[in-house]
Amino acid sequence: IEKEAVEFSIGGTDAGSLTIDKDTGAVSLKSQANFEAKSSYSFTVTATDATADGSAATPSAAKAVTISIVDVNEAPANTIANASKTTAEDTAVTIDGLSVGDVDAGDTSLTVVLAATNGKLTVKGDVTDGLTSSDINGGGTGTVTLTGTIAAINKTLAGTDAVQFTPNLNYNGPAAISITSTDNGGLKDVDAEAVKVTVTAVDDAPEITSSDKGNADENDSNLVIYTATASDIEKEAVEFSIGGTDAGSLTIDKDTGAVS
Repeated sequence: IEKEAVEFSIGGTDAGSLTIDKDTGAVSLKSQANFEAKSSYSFTVTATDATADGSAATPSAAKAVTISIVDVNEAPANTIANASKTTAEDTAVTIDGLSVGDVDAGDTSLTVVLAATNGKLTVKGDVTDGLTSSDINGGGTGTVTLTGTIAAINKTLAGTDAVQFTPNLNYNGPAAISITSTDNGGLKDVDAEAVKVTVTAVDDAPEITSSDKGNADENDSNLVIYTATASDIEKEAVEFSIGGTDAGSLTIDKDTGAVS
């Protein structure tokens, strides 16, 4: 009332988490608010003025204040513990070490999309306490969608051989798996190429493409009675050999496949 300068101070239960500007009275948090950790702050504010004659000032009564923290939707977060895998051509490999989290999702559903390049994914629907088959869509394709609680999704992702990647037939080279988690509020965490897979080459056996039957005329001067043909996916040179019951009566040209 005397229009003297006023200084502010803070006290109370949560004063240790706060600061106050003694001149302006502005109260600030020492660290960012987190509703999930603490939903409100209680403190007291006291004002003290300076006296004209230098005598001890009389502080005001402490004003009790409670500040409520408003909950804001937070995005889910993916964890990738094993970011690289290696497998041989045409051979499945287990994708492990994946998990998802969301501090404010509780028991609500999340959607997790696993997407692969140069291969297909399968996810088990029978992991204990995990997702059921009806919660898993797209198994056996390049994109699999999981829908359920965080607990159920993580149980499935952690299941033994629960998530498997199989390279496309006869493919070798780089492949990758991405993971995208989306909460009910539409917030998401996207990890493109979360797991990189190296698919090593394997020599594929050639395939005989000629018929399993033929005819040869008696007393024919042309001794070639059959010509074997084959295909090789790697386009490598093919050599032919002969075996079986009557192999002792025949010869085969290893390069042309001509049987005489």
